[in-house]
Amino acid sequence: MESPAADSNKMMTMAIAVVVGLLVILLVMKMRKPKVTCVHGTVTNGVCVCATGYTGSTCATPTTSGSGQLTCVHGTLTSGACVCDSGYSGTTCDTASNQSYKGFPAGKFVISPSATGGKMVLDVPASLTSYGTEIILNSTSGERSEILPSQTFEVTSTGQLKVLGLCLDMNSSNRLVINACSSGPSQTWSFDGANQAIVHDNDQKVLDVPYEDFSAGKTIQLYNKIGSKAQKFSLVPLT
Repeated sequence: MESPAADSNKMMTMAIAVVVGLLVILLVMKMRKPKVTCVHGTVTNGVCVCATGYTGSTCATPTTSGSGQLTCVHGTLTSGACVCDSGYSGTTCDTASNQSYKGFPAGKFVISPSATGGKMVLDVPASLTSYGTEIILNSTSGERSEILPSQTFEVTSTGQLKVLGLCLDMNSSNRLVINACSSGPSQTWSFDGANQAIVHDNDQKVLDVPYEDFSAGKTIQLYNKIGSKAQKFSLVPLT
């Protein structure tokens, strides 16, 4: 017959064996647990916490509004797809990028006739948002703190130039105006850095200050490229 001390040691040994066994089982289960991959988010306590604009167990599904349309995080919904603001890309315009597009800088910038030394900029008069409003020249001190939203432009991922949530366009008189953003060819632009020219992709005409008159209130036209100082513009980044 074993002594009480021997019985106690045997029970302790059995208890330790059970605990060790449980720990081994837990370790194996943890190793076998599939790794969570979040496409647009981060893993927190084994669960995906999705970035703005995405949902689902792996954050791979773009979110939609109540009407079933995409939610554009940094962009505008146009014809069922997001047209991203400068510096952003992706299905819902949620991916930040520092890359420029079509010669324009990433982020916000002002457009100034090079001949004015930054003292005149393109502006939407009185910050109007009426479709067809003509862009004009306006004076500025050059201080960033004094630049108005109506003078602040950015390029989208499809080459549109946006200001006040609208896009630069041309009217029937070849004057530069603002309009609702669309996928039409009349709203795509590129910047020819070598010649400091803002080119209208549809017809290869360029922005031009008529008669090289750089005074405030003058409108901007589209004209054949001739390389004059009326067609040279500087893009001044604000970000």
